[in-house]
Amino acid sequence: MQDTPATAPFWSRPYFFPALLVLVLVPLYIWCLPPGLPPYRDSGEMASAAATLGVAHQPGYPLYIICAKLFSLPPLGNPAWRLDLFSAAAGAAGVLLFWRLAAASFTGGAAFLAALTLGFNFTLRTVSSVPEMYALNFMFAALLLGLAASPRAVPALCAFLLGLGMSNRMDLVFCAPALLVLLWPRLREGGAKAFALDCLTFALGFSLYLYLP
Repeated sequence: MQDTPATAPFWSRPYFFPALLVLVLVPLYIWCLPPGLPPYRDSGEMASAAATLGVAHQPGYPLYIICAKLFSLPPLGNPAWRLDLFSAAAGAAGVLLFWRLAAASFTGGAAFLAALTLGFNFTLRTVSSVPEMYALNFMFAALLLGLAASPRAVPALCAFLLGLGMSNRMDLVFCAPALLVLLWPRLREGGAKAFALDCLTFALGFSLYLYLP
């Protein structure tokens, strides 16, 4: 006899594992945040560019600069800590998106263990605590792969998000072959006109680089 929704164990409900990930990772990521500007790679430059809506070193990272500026506006802690918090939010969101992607192919519990292991990864936890663009890049990669793997995938949306994400970091283009494989049946079904629309939506997302001048 199968469990009905009313009698099903609480861990089989769709919100249980994502909520558990939030309860474990969000306090950890906040606790690991530096109190201000950390001495990490280009953190000083990125924080300065975000504060002034300036242009960072090549290729400029306009998406990160604009998003970090918006995230730093609420008066919570000092400005540098708010940028650290932005990276923590992006990193935690990326882990949740990874869980959703894994849960589509495996059980929720197996996906939870995989996502929790990823969330504890030293490199991800480090880049999720500094004012740089890496955590946001990870979030976009997880989002794109999850959308492309969905049975209701929309190639135009994936193309737009790929272009937009590349205005954060260009190396997101390395996701393109995987996206092409996942979306290939829909691309063939859509034909040349749909592919042209996909190219236009990619260009629309990528046009955020017009911020630089």
